[in-house]
Amino acid sequence: MSTPQTFDNTYDAIGPMRAPAIVFLHGATATRKQWMPQFDALSDAYRVIAVDLPGHGELAHERFTLDGAAARVEQIIRERTPYKCALVVGHSLGGYVAMTLAQRAPAIVPGLALAGAAINFTGLMGTMSRMNAALFPLFPQKWLAGENTRMMRRLFKPEIAEAQIEAGYFFKPAGDIYRDLAGRDFHALLRAYPGPTLVLDGTKDWQNLRYEKAFLAAAQHPTLVHLHGAGHVSNLEMPEDFTDAVRRFAAQVFDQV
Repeated sequence: MSTPQTFDNTYDAIGPMRAPAIVFLHGATATRKQWMPQFDALSDAYRVIAVDLPGHGELAHERFTLDGAAARVEQIIRERTPYKCALVVGHSLGGYVAMTLAQRAPAIVPGLALAGAAINFTGLMGTMSRMNAALFPLFPQKWLAGENTRMMRRLFKPEIAEAQIEAGYFFKPAGDIYRDLAGRDFHALLRAYPGPTLVLDGTKDWQNLRYEKAFLAAAQHPTLVHLHGAGHVSNLEMPEDFTDAVRRFAAQVFDQV
């Protein structure tokens, strides 16, 4: 396995310096280490960058906002990628950051790959998000951490689970995340985005599957890939299949750039 370069201790990069770039954005409570299975596997052909989002990992001290997270990722793409553009892969919260970035700076995002991020936060879902913003901070973090640890050890391979547990969990920004998602129309962002979009979901991710059809209809150039038997964190549950899907999509995206 190659040794990744670490910049300012908040994101990692690996792969050929002059290769097209793929930027990975993790889900809520996680860190850039969520992408460890994809990191080395894709570095043979791509410049791979994994980022800590505000409120998580080495940026735990920063308040999370979608716009602030998107601005930070935009800066990294403009300053640290060979061609000042990148295929952006986002899981769950990272997917919503990716869509926000694509609206903010579509020219630097030739493709979007979105996993477990098919919920639109308007109407009832916006109301539920506001309720979660109020309720989630009431749960003891120690209990949440214990539940996360048990879930990871049940679903993931030991080496993957232990790496995620060691990286830690970041529950503190949950209230800010739910408040910021509430009322956001991500379908509108997809309708405005001119590039190709890969929707990559596990077949056991019931909540996102429920909204997947409307999500695909909103995208201008959608591709759907289901990972059969995977749940919400499909890149860790079925890492090889997830990586293969991203690799195939990246080849299509960069053939068009």
